[in-house]
Amino acid sequence: MRQAHGNQAGSFPFPVPAFSLVSKGIIMTLGSSLLYGFAPVICSFSYQLGNNPYTMAFLRSLFVIPVLHVLCRVKGIGYSLPVQRLPDILIAGIFSVMTTWLLYQSYAYLGVGTAVSIHFLYPLFTLLICRYAFHDTVSKVQLRSLLIASGGLLMFVNPHDIANVKGVLIAACSGLCYALYLVFLEKRRLSRINDLKLSYYLAIIASAFLLVLNIFTRQLVWVQPAESYIYVFLAAMCTSFLASVLLKKGIGLLGSAKAGFLCLAEPVLSMIFGIVFLHEPFLINKASGCIVIVWSILTSCTRSNQT
Repeated sequence: MRQAHGNQAGSFPFPVPAFSLVSKGIIMTLGSSLLYGFAPVICSFSYQLGNNPYTMAFLRSLFVIPVLHVLCRVKGIGYSLPVQRLPDILIAGIFSVMTTWLLYQSYAYLGVGTAVSIHFLYPLFTLLICRYAFHDTVSKVQLRSLLIASGGLLMFVNPHDIANVKGVLIAACSGLCYALYLVFLEKRRLSRINDLKLSYYLAIIASAFLLVLNIFTRQLVWVQPAESYIYVFLAAMCTSFLASVLLKKGIGLLGSAKAGFLCLAEPVLSMIFGIVFLHEPFLINKASGCIVIVWSILTSCTRSNQT
């Protein structure tokens, strides 16, 4: 198993207990899924106050910039980067923000549940890219577990939405962009860059991209209640800061294919949080899908700890 890159002392914002590298990678990746999975609950509260997904994506990145700036200053982390690394960070940032933008665009054509389910096929895209573009070794256990999990994920899909080809393609492109982002982080060794510094630059790129895009889309909503902005700030801390750092470290320890597979825990957690906090209905097909996904993840984690 590969060693972690960019695991500099003091680079992580809070202490992490001592585990094996594989176990630590699993815990960090699942931790990022937990935070990403809870974010829709926070976003939902903000939407009820007049916010929208596009504004949430923009403000989420914008609000985290000063926080990361302060943390970098406190920890003595400089902002300088080798010139040859700037194109890589720019490309990673574009893949990341395109993921969010395309996913939100797909909501205009598909139900949210269907769009998110199609988007979460990205672990399959990640594995295929790693296997055929970079010739990484893919075990039978990995492939079988991923196919089973993908089947469980499709249980979330509304059959009536599948007929909308344009929406399906947009949601699938969202998943493909995220798969490229995960692979790019690993293969271009961006995990060697300090976690806070990389998150800082990615947040700047995302904010700038969405701000320019708004010239054409006109979707930003500036006038909102103070409570809505508080929810946006909490979402920013959960996703653009903590979850982003955890996922980057997980990729550094496990690789993009395995980390991407573990991210399938996110839709399961989102469903659970939706039932608990938003009183969403408990549906048998989604519950069955969750059981299948959890079983496949547990199988994969058990196998990873044995290698």
